[in-house]
Amino acid sequence: MYKKYKKRKPILSDTQVKQIIEFYKNNKSSKEIAKHFGVSNSTIKRCLQNNNITKTSLLNQEETKDIIQFYKEGKTLVWIADRYNVSRPTIKKCLTDNNITIRSKIFKLSIDEEENIVFNYINFNISMLRLSKLYNVSENCINDCLKRHNVPIRKRSFEKIQLNIDQIKKEYLEGLSLRKIAEKHNVSDDTISKRLQKTNIRIIKEKDLTQYRQEMIDLYELGFNTTELAKKFDVCPQTISYHLKKSGVKLRDKNDKRIKHITRELLIQDYVYGRMSITEVSQKYGVGEGTIFRRLQEYNIMMREKNETREKIPKEEHQNVVRRWKNGKETCKKMSEDYDCVPETISYLLQRNNISHQEIIDRGNGWNGRTTDLGRNIRACKKYREYRQKCFERDHFICQKTGQKGGKLNAHHIKSFRKIFKEFLESYPQFDPNKDKTRLLKLAQDYEPFWDLNNVITVSEEFHKHMPK
Repeated sequence: MYKKYKKRKPILSDTQVKQIIEFYKNNKSSKEIAKHFGVSNSTIKRCLQNNNITKTSLLNQEETKDIIQFYKEGKTLVWIADRYNVSRPTIKKCLTDNNITIRSKIFKLSIDEEENIVFNYINFNISMLRLSKLYNVSENCINDCLKRHNVPIRKRSFEKIQLNIDQIKKEYLEGLSLRKIAEKHNVSDDTISKRLQKTNIRIIKEKDLTQYRQEMIDLYELGFNTTELAKKFDVCPQTISYHLKKSGVKLRDKNDKRIKHITRELLIQDYVYGRMSITEVSQKYGVGEGTIFRRLQEYNIMMREKNETREKIPKEEHQNVVRRWKNGKETCKKMSEDYDCVPETISYLLQRNNISHQEIIDRGNGWNGRTTDLGRNIRACKKYREYRQKCFERDHFICQKTGQKGGKLNAHHIKSFRKIFKEFLESYPQFDPNKDKTRLLKLAQDYEPFWDLNNVITVSEEFHKHMPK
């Protein structure tokens, strides 16, 4: 016979239950209360439920009225929840109890925002997750927006990349590394490796770097990262990491971007006594401007004011610069070489002397800060990437100047992209490149000179650097 089940005695006494309710009313979480009394979180929640205590019951009538008013004014559930130090579902329940319908997040998007979302999703292949972060809405909100505009939703898993297996096999047997083949076909090393394994080709291990280990350690200690070393020794970054670990070198954290060879003495010599700008110092040591800026703060080196940095050209020479600009056809770039400064400095000086920014742009080679973003967006769009790919396929991935096959290639414009871009802006003078950027980007998709295949040829990246632009 089974023993009769006896109900377990309650763990918490009546006084403890009263204390729990007081703690909860003083905005202490159930986890904190559970830790204080040495019981589980579910025990505390059960105790509160038995006494009909919820977060909504803690809100008085005045607070509920304010919550309803805030929500009607357009405030979000998250904003109200943060104000009253409660959770979002608590506010939602409070509103539904008072017969108030919860808004859908789709109403947060304006008509212009919806058009931009559809345009970016189709032309730039931006994911719904990224778009939701950009517009501060949920992923479902973006999904609903695309469906309402009859846009077909892409699958989350990308389609299989179509590659010529015979060509990859031939290149690999000729001696090209996985990394070089991957760069040529614009895919990852793993993709090439998997395709070759399917054809029963044995993957040769990376070349032996044991003799170069000491050189790697010295360069790594100087501040070179694994990616830079991988390019130098023609291997992948994981191989460099493996050899450094084998040699007992502790790898730096990814967030630790300190470069050891930039010491305090070098910065004082260049920045303080040499009067070099932060940009010039960063270019000298091959690092970013932010790195130099942080290093100056770490070493307590007093930074110059903006007005002082801009006065790199002596005041006596200001009128000469303006006179040279008005008399001849010299550009900002050419004059900057004479005064050992960047073109922006000349551009700022001319603008302070009542020379319009548009005049500087029209002269050519001047700093064009207004239209660079639009030009960059045109080059980054899907149509431009397909345009470059067609150029490479037409020339069979061979440089038309040096005969180099594969490697890093560029599409060189016979008539420069800058001239085409300038003509494009002149044909639409009613639009401003800053304010009407998205509209100009749409018009650029149908502007034929941008997509003329007869205007581009395939050249190697090294040769392209020395070509006239």
